[in-house]
Amino acid sequence: MKSIKTLFHGSPHDIKDKILPSEPSGSVPSQIKKAVFAADIEKVTQIYTITRNNQRKKRGFKTQKAVFATDIEKIAQIYAITRDKQRKRKGWFIFNDELHILNPFNLNEVGYVYVFSTSNYLEDPENNPNQFAIKREINPEYKYLVKLDDIKDNIIEYDTKEKFVKSMKKLILGNKN
Repeated sequence: MKSIKTLFHGSPHDIKDKILPSEPSGSVPSQIKKAVFAADIEKVTQIYTITRNNQRKKRGFKTQKAVFATDIEKIAQIYAITRDKQRKRKGWFIFNDELHILNPFNLNEVGYVYVFSTSNYLEDPENNPNQFAIKREINPEYKYLVKLDDIKDNIIEYDTKEKFVKSMKKLILGNKN
């Protein structure tokens, strides 16, 4: 039997009741098709996402309809402030507990972190040991407001696409170039 974990779900949405499972960004055909026509940073980011999702698809982790959460509170805070409500923001990624983002950018002034405990989760130890998927609706034990000021020390800004892409390749893809 799995141990009970306290997990954190970051969102720009003020959810009043239950968190419902949803399709992950980048996993539906229309989003994947758009990647082929994207330019520079968007293309690199989308290619990485498609590659990662294709690897996970074999196990069904990231392509499933689920509530995704982390056991690292700071990552949920960063996600709540960074992810826009329409899921259209490009040019950012989280590595460890830092937001890497391409200038210029506009972040949410506030977001929400939902906290819950469960033993009913799926793990992704090969790709991200701190990410979990819950395939059912979640009744958070509590939520709290997070502000942009709460994560300002965790933001790494890039002034050019070249620097951003180089950092992303080095950190996420493991390329040394």
